[in-house]
Amino acid sequence: MTVVDVEVGRLEGRTAIVTGAGVGIGRAIAEMYAAEGAKVVVACRTRETGEETVARIVAAGGDARFVQTDVSDEGQVRALVEAAVSAYGGIDVLCNNHAVYGIEPAELTELTEDVWDLTMDVNAKGVFFTMKHVIPVMREGGRGAIVNISSIASLVKSALPAYAASKAAVNALTKAVAAQAAEYGIRANVITPSTIETDRRSELARTSTYKNDFIAVTAAEQASKPIVSKVLPGFGEPDDIAYAATFLASDEAAYITGAILPVDGGTTRTRTD
Repeated sequence: MTVVDVEVGRLEGRTAIVTGAGVGIGRAIAEMYAAEGAKVVVACRTRETGEETVARIVAAGGDARFVQTDVSDEGQVRALVEAAVSAYGGIDVLCNNHAVYGIEPAELTELTEDVWDLTMDVNAKGVFFTMKHVIPVMREGGRGAIVNISSIASLVKSALPAYAASKAAVNALTKAVAAQAAEYGIRANVITPSTIETDRRSELARTSTYKNDFIAVTAAEQASKPIVSKVLPGFGEPDDIAYAATFLASDEAAYITGAILPVDGGTTRTRTD
């Protein structure tokens, strides 16, 4: 039986790539990985926010660097992986947090091919690209943990069909990778958050037309008329997802792969639609 040393960070000596790490959930995951001893490669499209995440990690005593990356571009993903290996010698953890959402029209019949393609390119193909190029590096190291951030939109009724479809693709792809990569000591799991209180989601909640969807319920609406399908009150926080992502990346989850873990306040356990 392996016993985890509680005096040492759970990710001590490991290198992690976190995509979409410039803000919100991704930033919280990157900071928590660093606090647990990982060297973190912060990847996102916006240099300003990515460098801010790195600065926060370094100020807290961690080790991180920024690589500007559009995950829908395979060449940029390849460069990201090469930069991580060049800087730190290998890759032990990959956390795919990147996503586009909230750009769809109210009706499926108004959904354009461009919006569909953009959503799939970033949310699904981006996960494919990162895993495709990281797994060979992990194989050389003899171990690896992949944590993909999906959404409860992939599990229950959603007013965002392209987003929901892209996240369902992430779930299925992760399960396939878990089966293929297990022999190399590589695990792959999915976290499906519900609404998490971030600046971006708060803005969507204020402006979205999807008033029947989980992503668009404001805090005020929830307080006055609680969602009957939700067990725990209020929105989640970025750290709620970061804690789960840290656990799945660590040796504490050594016997877990191919799992879909809802971190959603009980939503998917109580909704029937």
